[in-house]
Amino acid sequence: MKPPLREIEAEELVKQLKSKKRPVVLDVRSVDEFLVDHLEGAVHVPVQELQARAGELAAFKGKAMVCVCEHGQRSSMAAAILSWMGFQGVQSLQGGLAEWREKGHKTVK
Repeated sequence: MKPPLREIEAEELVKQLKSKKRPVVLDVRSVDEFLVDHLEGAVHVPVQELQARAGELAAFKGKAMVCVCEHGQRSSMAAAILSWMGFQGVQSLQGGLAEWREKGHKTVK
């Protein structure tokens, strides 16, 4: 049985991004959304392409990973898919990038 999926709050992600054990940030939004803005250093794989592009993500197995989308729904789905694929320690950004921006945190273009 897989462990329950975890969500991470924006403030906690900010702390983790500044730490030595920086998690992999996986942006699972569409290409168009990603081009508008994203978190600095984010890896981009749209949620619908996760299984087809699993080979690209294999290097991140065993590393902390945070999935992000606009509101948190697609990232939760992505975290579930990744967990099913054998990734451990996958989290979803609570409230997505909409909440991230609302709290005054920065994105890049």
